Amino acid sequence: MFDLFRSRDKAVRILLGAILAVVALSMVTYLIPGGGPTTGGSGSDANVATIGDIKVSMLEAQKAVQNGLRGANLPPAYYSVYAPRIIDGLINERALAYEARRQGFKISDEDINVAVQNQLPPGYFADGKLVKKAELEAGLAAQGMTVADLRSEIGTQLLVSRFRSIALEGTVVSPQESSRPTASAMTR
Repeated sequence: MFDLFRSRDKAVRILLGAILAVVALSMVTYLIPGGGPTTGGSGSDANVATIGDIKVSMLEAQKAVQNGLRGANLPPAYYSVYAPRIIDGLINERALAYEARRQGFKISDEDINVAVQNQLPPGYFADGKLVKKAELEAGLAAQGMTVADLRSEIGTQLLVSRFRSIALEGTVVSPQESSRPTASAMTR
C-alpha cells in the first residue's frame, strides 16, 4: 500500500490526488455547520428543534433572539452567552405547550382575546373591538410579526401558564420535606 504512495508513476499520483480531493470535499461538506444535509434544510427553513408535531424553525429562533436582546444594552460579546439561553427558553416553552395539548388542555378564542386586550396599551380597544388595527399591524410588522402570530404566541403563553399552574397545584410538599436542609445549605 505504501508503495503506491512512493510510486513515481504519473497515473497513480493523479488517481491518489483525485481520491484525496474527494475525501477532503466530502469532509468539508459534512463537517462545516450549515453546509451539509444534517441541518434539515437551508437558511431559515432549517429546524432548530422538533417537539412532537411542533417544529421550531431557524427563523423563529432568530426572531426570539432579536426580541430577547432588543433593548438590552449588552456588548456584542455577550450575545453568544444569551442567545442559546433564549433559544432554550423558546424550545422549552414549545415542549410545555406540546405536552399541555397532548394532555387535553385548550385555550379558547375568548381567553386569547382578553389576553391580547390586557397586553396592549389602552386605546387599542373600544367596547371589546380593535379600533387601532392599522397601528397594531404596523407595530407588529416592525417586529416581523402579524396579528395572527401575536394571537398564536399569546395562546401558547396562556396554555403553558395554565399547564404550569395545574402542575404546581398538584405538587404536595410534606412538612418533613420543607424542613429538610437543602444541598446548598449542607455544604456551608
